[in-house]
Amino acid sequence: MTEDLSQIMENLPTINEIIKQLNQLKESGTLDTLVNLSFFLKSLKDMVNDESIKNIGEEISSIALVVDKINEKKEDVTEVIDKSEELNYLMQKIEEMRKSGALDTLVNLTYALKSLKDMLTDDMIVNLGATLSLLLDFLPKATEFLNNISPVLEGFSTAMKNPQSVTLGSLISAFRDPEFQKGMGIIVSLVKTLGKS
Repeated sequence: MTEDLSQIMENLPTINEIIKQLNQLKESGTLDTLVNLSFFLKSLKDMVNDESIKNIGEEISSIALVVDKINEKKEDVTEVIDKSEELNYLMQKIEEMRKSGALDTLVNLTYALKSLKDMLTDDMIVNLGATLSLLLDFLPKATEFLNNISPVLEGFSTAMKNPQSVTLGSLISAFRDPEFQKGMGIIVSLVKTLGKS
């Protein structure tokens, strides 16, 4: 079907030209002359075989039918003719996509998305929404935690690169420092928690 559409779009300028010519034939009265000519050909039936006459009649009938259809859809045909440059550009891009394989990929992706859509149930969508809601609630708390722990990790990293020598005296005097006391309090709380579990 894509190849048929591609061929139609490639021949669109020719189709548009034929449509214009048919309209000119009708407006100039030439089409009526063709219809009258069909009556003349009927009188020549005895000189030509029946099959030839039948073919000519079918062709004239087809032309008349095409002209009638064009008149019925005149606005649509005019719009197609007006958009022929854009349609040609679009068809060139589709042809490029087809040659590169991108069109097949796009079609397959569309089928995959449709299959995914068909697989999703209302419950799955509700569960997905609930999970996203929990994640969005957790995100600010996680950001705050990372902001708070970042200085601690930097301090730990600095201490590990250049550790100080500690004597028993320096350890006892460190207990007078409020920051040291606070850090020791955290360590004691952690050790108690680990001991409970």
